[in-house]
Amino acid sequence: MAMAAIGLNTNIVKLIKTGGKPILMGFCCWVGIACVSLLMQVLLGLL
Repeated sequence: MAMAAIGLNTNIVKLIKTGGKPILMGFCCWVGIACVSLLMQVLLGLL
């Protein structure tokens, strides 16, 4: 419930205007980690 309360109180427009680069960096890291995870699963025969 605490995470939902934080999310509901977040001003998305202000967040994007002031923190666009960190959000983009976090998204790039998320994509990279997901790709490496899938690659390792394929190489190990788990997927």
